[in-house]
Amino acid sequence: MDRPYYQMPELADLLGMSVKGLHNSVHRENFPIPTYKLGKKRVADKAVVAAFFDQKRELGMTLITT
Repeated sequence: MDRPYYQMPELADLLGMSVKGLHNSVHRENFPIPTYKLGKKRVADKAVVAAFFDQKRELGMTLITT
């Protein structure tokens, strides 16, 4: 069964960031995608990550079509 969340290494890879850079951004509270603790791990919900990318895609499409 596929997990409904990304762990930090997976999320960093998806965003083209280093894991350390991702952790720093989350710690500074300027990371645009909400994350939460799950046991000892920090994770991000896959549906929320997808919604973030969908929102950015819509913004990009608006910018190039107007």
